[in-house]
Amino acid sequence: MHETYWGLTEQPFSLTPDPRFLFLSRSHEDALMMLHYAITRNKGAAMLSGDIGLGKTTISRKLLELLEPVKNRVVMIV
Repeated sequence: MHETYWGLTEQPFSLTPDPRFLFLSRSHEDALMMLHYAITRNKGAAMLSGDIGLGKTTISRKLLELLEPVKNRVVMIV
């Protein structure tokens, strides 16, 4: 319904966040880069925390896209 009215090619909202639609604010970009650095430089455990709806899951999924699966073993605990 919304797709036709607004001329969209996909559903605008889903139950799970899609990193393709992530807008990286300055704080989101900082968090993503710090996590990426910690993982790729073997700096030990890293944690992302925050209130509901701030984008933790979306940032985590974006991070997984950036990492090379052969070189990195990542566990996401929700």
